[in-house]
Amino acid sequence: MRIIKIVLLSLTCFIFVVFALFACDDYFKNGDNPKSLILFQYEYTNWAWGYSHSGWFIDNQGNVKGYNMPDDWKWPDKSGYIAFDSLIFNYHQTDTLYFQIDILSLAEKTNLIKGAINGELSDKVYNGADIGKMALYCYYWDRKKNKYKRQLLAVTGDYGQINTTSNAIQLTNYLIQIGELNKLFLWFP
Repeated sequence: MRIIKIVLLSLTCFIFVVFALFACDDYFKNGDNPKSLILFQYEYTNWAWGYSHSGWFIDNQGNVKGYNMPDDWKWPDKSGYIAFDSLIFNYHQTDTLYFQIDILSLAEKTNLIKGAINGELSDKVYNGADIGKMALYCYYWDRKKNKYKRQLLAVTGDYGQINTTSNAIQLTNYLIQIGELNKLFLWFP
């Protein structure tokens, strides 16, 4: 009888631990943004002296994956919305896995995304010509529109502009640090 109680207790604990691990894994992957597969993007575009388009995504697994001169790129609409299939199409054009970010630190940053959405943008500051556009974005799944919202965090190059929310500033600094430490982008302060 005692062995049966121990087995039942052990089985109950095992089921609880497995359930808790899956629940935590889902939380760390998605935080407050449950459908988000793509979390962040750095994008460089330049139409001066020919066309150039490159960048990287950070997905919900912490993968930092790059692209260079992708074919038939799907752009968000003027409000920053992009269909799920279009964003996934773009993501599948990545051709390089640069590295993987620790999932716990990524979860902390992912939870800042919602507070950056629809943040007020600073006035544009013009820096020069023919530099191109280097931009940092976060993505948020909008349940009402059934689309992703691509939110500008910061842009530099021909002009500079920032999202002024504290969450956006924290995310911008985080993404700049990732890019600079790993030599993955151009960025002009």
